[in-house]
Amino acid sequence: VKIIGKLKNHFYDYGDTKINLIPFLVKYHEGNINLTEHSEAKWFSKKELAELDWANADIAILRDFLTAY
Repeated sequence: VKIIGKLKNHFYDYGDTKINLIPFLVKYHEGNINLTEHSEAKWFSKKELAELDWANADIAILRDFLTAY
């Protein structure tokens, strides 16, 4: 993949854990995608993305992405 952009960082507080999400926009060119944090990768349309069950911390990033693209 090649990084083609970046969205705004988002901090989220789950109470016992605080996280800083740093979202990047990437373009897939070719080859295998080696996952380190997830068990599978899937491609979705924007409409499908909006219908998925997102973690609370991810919702602000999804909103930024759907608004910008």
